[in-house]
Amino acid sequence: MELFTDIGKESLREIVARKEAKRVKNQSAIQAIVDDGVKEKEDDWIAILSLKFEELLAKLRAGDIKSVDALHAFQYKALQVNPDLNCVVNFLEDAERWALARDLLSESERGPLHGLPISVKECYFIKNCDSTAGLTFNAEKPCTKDAEVVREMVSLGAVPFCQTNVPQTMCTIQCSNPLYGETGNPWDKSRECGGSSGGEGCLIGAGGSVLGVGSDFGGSVRSPAALCGICSLRPTSGRHLSQIGVREPTSVGPVWPRVVGGFMSAEVGALVTAYKTYWDKGHSDSSIAPQRFDEEKFANKRKLKIGVYTDDGVFEAHPGCVRAVRETAELLKKDGHDVVEFHPPPMEDVQRLYMGFTMADWGYELKRACEGDLYDSSTLLLRTITLIFSLPRITHFFIKWIMSLATKVSFPVPIVTGYGNMAAYKETMELIQRYHEDMDQMGLDAILTFASYHPAPLKGTQGETCPIQAYIAWNLCDMPAGIVPVSKVTEADDRNLDSLPKNDLFYTRMKTATKGAIGLPLAVQVVGRRFDEETVLRVMKEVEGLAKYERK
Repeated sequence: MELFTDIGKESLREIVARKEAKRVKNQSAIQAIVDDGVKEKEDDWIAILSLKFEELLAKLRAGDIKSVDALHAFQYKALQVNPDLNCVVNFLEDAERWALARDLLSESERGPLHGLPISVKECYFIKNCDSTAGLTFNAEKPCTKDAEVVREMVSLGAVPFCQTNVPQTMCTIQCSNPLYGETGNPWDKSRECGGSSGGEGCLIGAGGSVLGVGSDFGGSVRSPAALCGICSLRPTSGRHLSQIGVREPTSVGPVWPRVVGGFMSAEVGALVTAYKTYWDKGHSDSSIAPQRFDEEKFANKRKLKIGVYTDDGVFEAHPGCVRAVRETAELLKKDGHDVVEFHPPPMEDVQRLYMGFTMADWGYELKRACEGDLYDSSTLLLRTITLIFSLPRITHFFIKWIMSLATKVSFPVPIVTGYGNMAAYKETMELIQRYHEDMDQMGLDAILTFASYHPAPLKGTQGETCPIQAYIAWNLCDMPAGIVPVSKVTEADDRNLDSLPKNDLFYTRMKTATKGAIGLPLAVQVVGRRFDEETVLRVMKEVEGLAKYERK
């Protein structure tokens, strides 16, 4: 399918107008269904929405709750929150048919996720629906079949009921969506939700979905979870959700790292059930390893040794983010785990390699994507980078020098030759091996660190605060990393912002963007060895129980 077109800006605006009209019509149709049943069913829907994930799934499988009632309950909630948050871009009309079909099945015919309403990031293909990845020139090109993961979730009994906004795309720098507009944060609609699975994070955080499908190249299932107060897990490549049938902002991706699909939910238990069900199913996607869920490892009561760090050697995080890690480490210690100081991967090397792989074409296709679409001020950083890359190479030395005077954010140096990519890939594999050997030497089972450099920033500022820095080490090293909310920003955290350095543009922008974020969610990030998601999920589950975080 053609990625770039010669459509003019006025034509793109006409597409936006037509899409908005269709969107209003689509939501009105679902609203009519909900309105038709609200008088009789509203109390039942509210009761359904109050259930924990495992309770809801058990009642669905037992037939105590009809699939169509669960569907209407989550449609009802999503319709309530969407006007303020703009997290849903399309309600799936086939959901009603799927749900009714589920209710005709006998108990022996019901799948492990029978009747469970789920939301899907809009970049995944859904038959007869657009999959734009937030890019206007991909609109009005409906998909002819479902993405592999959508097909698999339906076969397991789930009911996909909506597509969620992609408020960031193109290397996670764009903070709004030129086609569908900005997504808010469920805790404060004037703040960012994270990206690029931000619509998922927002909808789940607002209670409008119980399980979502997202994708992660530079933190895209973890950033929204951290900012919206929910849970997520970026799995190892090979234990990921299939990426067959996904719209990407460019026609080819980098040699490394790989985009991986991942689940998002308000509860760790939902992630455990979803991944266990998905891994145990078997797949036609040859990139997914036939590795089933290791129940014995997950349920093991052995006390663990966990390494912790709050300083990655380049930047300090927001005082609240640091406090959240330290308090969680203390809770794990009191629970009997051995918690010790550890070191992050070499972040300067991580930045150089990650950005080198990502921009290996000198940002050529990203530049074409920017030029071929509508954009606003939120794409300023991306457009600046692509502009710099279009200048004579000799100017880059001076720009890099000037940039080094203002910030420690690394100037991207593309890895542009075949040999360069081969050498960088070899260096990356050696870096991964050394880091695992360091974990072996310390006897570590997992790592605990901050989930984000800062809480949710004000809208329009996320592209200025380098949000992906907290995540790219684990993408480059291809290590599973999960997010668990544990606390909220306090007045003391907000005051302590002033203690951060004043000599770097990163801190200046972070202070401006996050000042006054009192009461917003704070989370921790749990990282494990490659292909050891069970240990990561076990630590996440224990942290969730110990922290007693109060959901919205």
